[in-house]
Amino acid sequence: MSLTAEELDALLTFTDRCQDGKDSERSIQDLSLSLYTEKLNDHRLVSGLACLLECDLLSRVARVGVIGALGCSKETPFKEIYHRINPVLSNPFEQKLLRNILSGNKDVLQKSPKALLSTELPDVPLPLIEKALGDDSRSALQRAAISSIIPDPERFNVSNQSDEQLRRTTMQMILSEPSFGQRFLRPSQISIPPPVFDYIENELEWMLPNEHYHHTLEWDDEMCVNSKETSEFERLLKFSTERKLDATEEAYLKEAIKKDHRLMESLGFTADLLPQLVEYNPMLTVEFLMTVLEHEDKDEIKKYLHQMTQIPVTLQSLEVVNRLVSQVELPSDFIPYYISRCTKTCEDQKDRSQQGRLVRLVCVFLRALINNSLYDMKDSLSEVQGFCVEFARIREAAALFRLLRKVDSERSATSKS
Repeated sequence: MSLTAEELDALLTFTDRCQDGKDSERSIQDLSLSLYTEKLNDHRLVSGLACLLECDLLSRVARVGVIGALGCSKETPFKEIYHRINPVLSNPFEQKLLRNILSGNKDVLQKSPKALLSTELPDVPLPLIEKALGDDSRSALQRAAISSIIPDPERFNVSNQSDEQLRRTTMQMILSEPSFGQRFLRPSQISIPPPVFDYIENELEWMLPNEHYHHTLEWDDEMCVNSKETSEFERLLKFSTERKLDATEEAYLKEAIKKDHRLMESLGFTADLLPQLVEYNPMLTVEFLMTVLEHEDKDEIKKYLHQMTQIPVTLQSLEVVNRLVSQVELPSDFIPYYISRCTKTCEDQKDRSQQGRLVRLVCVFLRALINNSLYDMKDSLSEVQGFCVEFARIREAAALFRLLRKVDSERSATSKS
């Protein structure tokens, strides 16, 4: 089980909003509405929130918001979450909040995390907790399991980065691992050894060959031979989809790709890993895609470009496409399709603040295409103008509309002359 890039971004955005100045007055229930959407997997989000509590990487306000958000989940029963996070909550207030949510006290979810911290919560009688938990359907081995995550006692004091920057990087790395929600230590199950198989004599001929079998050995002289350079490239390639590389690491990978354009493919890099690469290292993505466009066949190019259109519209993905358009010639249908994808993403975004941010990014991207003469907007003119009218309240959209009108007028004047 692993989070998608959208789910990871939603979790980190939620924890930021719990303590952010402009969102700190919003209720937990209100903040959770933007987290649990139809596009995101509820069970993976719940597992990610529980993992953040186990790692102890959140501020007090954010921890309260996360506990409340777990109580707002509609798909995952809260008593399942209770069994997981109760052992890792050492703060008395957090334990009391957990019991209030379990007993059905929804009033605590109507307050903001900051306001909730200064509220005196009522005590919940033990019978109410037992009634809410009901019969424990877990096996004895499951009940004996404990989390294998141990919070760092050093609190990042040995790092030269800021605590907040390192905390966020650590959260991203932990939640990006495929098995982040399955870190449990359980007792091993002892079973009786199976009986010896009563075999038939001729079934072992492949182990004891006779004169009827002629085997020749094939030996690969390059087996287990891996140069130091390839090992370093493979190590950095793995990190490139997990974190932001520093300038030296990024330059090393770019130079290696230029020397051998098939290096990434030979080490197992596929189009499916593009979303993570775009998220953490967009400039490295540009270098790799330019290599693909130059050396690969049409089917492989089509596969990578299709994957680019499916990546969520972010500052990083727009920057990658903008660099590609300015440096190489792309298939004629790619840019119109990508523009449609961007405008539709903005229209489908339900959160108003997120929608405004997306619209501004897309407008800046489209203005760059026009100002740098990278794409003739005549094929997408009506669609983009409609997009500008729909979001005319946003300054960047209004400015883009005026630019489109100006370009269209100049084109009309040139055709008449």
